[in-house]
Amino acid sequence: MRCRTSPQLAIIGLLVLLTLLALVAANLGALTLSFRTLWREPFSDAAWHIWLNIRLPRVLLAVVIGCALAVSGAVMQGLFRNPLADPSLLGISSGGALFVALFIVMPLALPVTIALYGHMLAAFLGSLLVSLLI
Repeated sequence: MRCRTSPQLAIIGLLVLLTLLALVAANLGALTLSFRTLWREPFSDAAWHIWLNIRLPRVLLAVVIGCALAVSGAVMQGLFRNPLADPSLLGISSGGALFVALFIVMPLALPVTIALYGHMLAAFLGSLLVSLLI
């Protein structure tokens, strides 16, 4: 016999699970924070500052980026009508890899900050350029 669970119930359950996991992730770190500690002295404790200004933005950004990646993957699969579609289908991954290889090979005198994050920036620019060309 088939189980008939409505899609709305599944979506609500998954959103509740996502919220709970996001709250747990925001409380995990080098300094373990409990909700009791956070609500004992709100807005005055160092623990609240850590949670509100460091951990919560990171968790929210991770959730937003995950949603964006899921939507872009679904759009690509729908556009090509291919359930196995991925960025390499259009050459986006190859463009990013090419720019990273060029960044590694070309001798550039860059400041330390750019040199540390240059590989990621080169991959992003290469992927963006290929996306714009297509």
